[in-house]
Amino acid sequence: MQEILNTKIKVLLTILAVLLVSLAAWFVFAGADEPPEGMVAVDVYRLNANSGALVPRRHFVAAGEHADMARDVFNIFTSPSSDTANLRSAFPYGLAMPALFAAPYAANGGGLTVNFSREYLELTPADELYLRAALVWTMTGLEFVGDVRILVEGEEILRSDNVPLGALNRVNTAASPAISPVRVDFERVTIYFIDRDELVLVAEERLVRVNPERPIENYYIEALIEGPRNLALSAAVPAETRLWGDVQTNDGTAYVNLSGDFVARSAGSPEILRLSIMSVVNSLTGLPDIYRVQFLIESEKVDSLRGIWELHAPIYRDETFISATQPDL
Repeated sequence: MQEILNTKIKVLLTILAVLLVSLAAWFVFAGADEPPEGMVAVDVYRLNANSGALVPRRHFVAAGEHADMARDVFNIFTSPSSDTANLRSAFPYGLAMPALFAAPYAANGGGLTVNFSREYLELTPADELYLRAALVWTMTGLEFVGDVRILVEGEEILRSDNVPLGALNRVNTAASPAISPVRVDFERVTIYFIDRDELVLVAEERLVRVNPERPIENYYIEALIEGPRNLALSAAVPAETRLWGDVQTNDGTAYVNLSGDFVARSAGSPEILRLSIMSVVNSLTGLPDIYRVQFLIESEKVDSLRGIWELHAPIYRDETFISATQPDL
């Protein structure tokens, strides 16, 4: 009996010794400033649920091909945090795993593109800001990643002023973002630009960041003023044009109040001028409950555009101006 007891004690002591050695090694490994041989250190940023701050936590990944290293770091970034109960991943639960594309890198760091699914657009403004900041600060911890570009279904994200978000890095992205109380959403809008060779309107579809407190019609007009992304197409509204006030929609009519530049700077043949008018009309009447557009120039009705096309009465949608062959949207 004593021999059996001694044997059990030896086994327990052996197990305890192994656990103590493993625990000591874990503390050394987790707190090490220098990575073990063949490993690279990177700080993965987690969200402190209590304070709302992003907190770096040191991890190690195997040195190797840059694409593999980026993927390993990203997998850690998206995984649940095992640090403390107060830290969680800034990668929202339920968001589909995006694609990673590593651009050719230079000596001072290159670019990494992250292509999210449309689920990204359903994030709250706070979740989006935390995800964006944590992602940028985590991935740029790799010496070969200088900036991160975020796409949604292959398209650039637009800021509230319709300017593409562009490349993000530690200079233009705060480590602890300030969360705006103003709700911001994304909308997919379809707008029409001019094909001057065929004298038709061609659709472009883009994601626009919108504030629900502003009329959605405003963003259609602003996108038309911004001009086409497709270089084969021409702008329908002069770039100098400005909204003179919010677009107001009443009983199916959208009242579009533009600056005088729309009339003064519009140029071209009668056919081009007509397409300019119909680009606005057909873009806005793609919205539910808008059937016609009334143009106002600096809050006043005008008779015509350049003395050619009448503007004094509401204009209805006319799909005969739209190209029968549309590009893939």
